[in-house]
Amino acid sequence: MVLELDLYLTGAIFCFYVLHQTITVAAGYYPGRHRLSVVAEPASLLAITVLGCLAGYELARRIPGVGILFGVRSVSGYAPVASASSSSVALR
Repeated sequence: MVLELDLYLTGAIFCFYVLHQTITVAAGYYPGRHRLSVVAEPASLLAITVLGCLAGYELARRIPGVGILFGVRSVSGYAPVASASSSSVALR
């Protein structure tokens, strides 16, 4: 399970990088206006940012043509690189 999560997040890292600042700034505007507590404001900001990045990644994976804008492969999962021994055999 840990390996699957690691592979999933490896594919999502660039998309998260692209989306996180926009989501954080947009989400940070609203809790500041509602005068949430010292604990609730950063917790809500963190939750909104993480969930927004996950939602953006899933949308980018599923909508054809959008994934290229966020560096996401259209095929879900991780495509491992061929091992050195198999690639050296193929080059001969």
